[in-house]
Amino acid sequence: MRRVRGAIAIEAPPAYAISPVPRILEGDCLDVLRNDVAPQSVDLIFTSPPYADQRKSAYGGVRPDDYVEWFLPRAEAMRNCLKPAGSFVLNIKEKAVNGERHTYVLELILALRKQGWLWVEEYVWHKKNAVPGKWPNRFRDSWERLLHFTAHRHSRVGGNPAPICGAASAQFPLSL
Repeated sequence: MRRVRGAIAIEAPPAYAISPVPRILEGDCLDVLRNDVAPQSVDLIFTSPPYADQRKSAYGGVRPDDYVEWFLPRAEAMRNCLKPAGSFVLNIKEKAVNGERHTYVLELILALRKQGWLWVEEYVWHKKNAVPGKWPNRFRDSWERLLHFTAHRHSRVGGNPAPICGAASAQFPLSL
């Protein structure tokens, strides 16, 4: 703070380094992460990959029984791109098969932990405009999981150093 002609002026904060112009990288995420993204250059990966057996015309589809095997190479490529304090958030929901939820998401969580990821938190995306349920044994599908993983215990959540057990108390913006 400094005085200017009897008034108090607040000095501008120091200039921040200007980051490069954002790029849109199009292609298979596995190829893009391996070939076009520098190692340890990303703070946050927020992804909503194809759900099992969904949008076959756009993605080709991945069977629930094959999902974990399909996803793990992508998770490893994400891990290589993340900075040591970076985070990875996965938006995913189990598919219902023969009247019950398939376990591929639970199996994926366990496989990611074996791959070295730390599962630090789970958030809920409440979809207020969800279509009413059309299933005789379930309510409407009005929520989805957001699974938060880090590669290292000294990750940052909300811009502040946060121990793994304190991640839930970190401040996040109200809207994304």
